[in-house]
Amino acid sequence: MRVCGDSPLLDINLIQKGIKCYNENNFDIVTNTLNRSFPKGQSIEIVNAGSFINAYAKIETTLEYYEHVTKYFYKNPDEFKIHNISSGENAGNIQLSVDTVEDMNLIEKIIKQMKKPHWEYTWKEVLKIREEVLK
Repeated sequence: MRVCGDSPLLDINLIQKGIKCYNENNFDIVTNTLNRSFPKGQSIEIVNAGSFINAYAKIETTLEYYEHVTKYFYKNPDEFKIHNISSGENAGNIQLSVDTVEDMNLIEKIIKQMKKPHWEYTWKEVLKIREEVLK
């Protein structure tokens, strides 16, 4: 499983959904980053270890591939069984990851409005809090 450290408000339900989908099927990778419909900061990837090892042996030794270790899968979709989970929403342009100081400030404001631990919130609940904070 791959999740990024810049995603402090990641919905654990997405992880569970991805793992369930992976376990019930024969995919090389289950993701929600293709045709992005979840906010940035809600990205998950469940990768078959054998497929990852095979892909890793083929990747270019550039920083781009070391930082984005699953990029080879997406650049070579004919080699892999890739499944994308969609939210059914158009939320792919919403920022919930921490890439800038401004992002960090927003995340801090969101967390301060939470009445329970952040991992107990769904991504949709986090979006509602975000909307309130941005008013």
